[in-house]
Amino acid sequence: MEFKFNVNKLLPRKINKVTHTLIPEDFRGDRRELNECQRQLSRVLDDMGEASARAQGLNKSITSAVKLRDTDHVVYLLVDNEANNGLGSVVGLLKTGSKNLFMFDETGAHYQLKPRCVLDFYVHESRQRMGLGNILYQHMLSEENIRPVKLAIDRPSEKFLAFLDKYYGLSKIIPQNNKFVVFQGFFDDERQDVRTNRYSLPAKTSIDIGTSSIIHNNLGKSNSSSFGRYAAARPPCSMANIIHNTAVLGPSAERTGEKPSTPAATQLKPERPRSLSLYSEEEQKQRTSELSTVPTPALPDYQPTPLATILRETEKTEKNMKPSPSCSQEVAGSNQHTRLDLKFYHSPLW
Repeated sequence: MEFKFNVNKLLPRKINKVTHTLIPEDFRGDRRELNECQRQLSRVLDDMGEASARAQGLNKSITSAVKLRDTDHVVYLLVDNEANNGLGSVVGLLKTGSKNLFMFDETGAHYQLKPRCVLDFYVHESRQRMGLGNILYQHMLSEENIRPVKLAIDRPSEKFLAFLDKYYGLSKIIPQNNKFVVFQGFFDDERQDVRTNRYSLPAKTSIDIGTSSIIHNNLGKSNSSSFGRYAAARPPCSMANIIHNTAVLGPSAERTGEKPSTPAATQLKPERPRSLSLYSEEEQKQRTSELSTVPTPALPDYQPTPLATILRETEKTEKNMKPSPSCSQEVAGSNQHTRLDLKFYHSPLW
């Protein structure tokens, strides 16, 4: 792939290694030249990443300058120094990085590994089938000091699989649940993960003494037990001791979902806590005796009201009451006999 700037000056080596700093190897220059170098190198990575995505039929590019920052990924760029009238061109790209993967071997054994992975591999269409891809791949293996079988391939294309089979004899694929491809021999000299499931809980090494004794006693009664925050020791609560009268009744038993085995335990009735009373027993008895000796005031006898008095009061009330206006009454001061408009008498707005 050709660019308008001088690629040979930007990438002087045949195979150049680029990390998250976006600074080529053997770079020398001031801050202005550094900014220009990073800008040009970002352009190379973005254009090569888009070309690789188009060749693999992907919607989004895997390699770009933004995605390379703040990672441990490494990009190897293959340069043809004689192309583009001596300015040079970039003809190949290979990106590697480490990934935390959960994988299975041929027997189904589970592994949690962080292997080195091939994340992107692309050679320009005009330079394919010329051995340039093998040169780039061999340089990466020597630089990473790793064997081809120990690499995990991220979504390899059919051309990439044929390339690995042709040059390195990797053809026996071990199926995985993720998008990575590994070959037979990948799990050699690897330690198997002790966990059978990635979501399984680790073994509990320490439990509270009181909780452990309760679990031990209820082991034969119930198959379920407390885990996590329910098995943690709780600090004592003074209000709970006062309300439940723990000092008198003793500590309450844990809920196990089982009925009590002894009937005597169910017949015990909790006493009223003494701590809720403001007086001692002697003061309480003396106060009760004083209240019993206080005389109760006598109520006056009921005297019925005479009937004549009630009738006179009723007549006075009826005389003072005025009849409410009716719809059939005539409007005062008018010659026409009309009915009253109810809205003037019943609406609270008027």
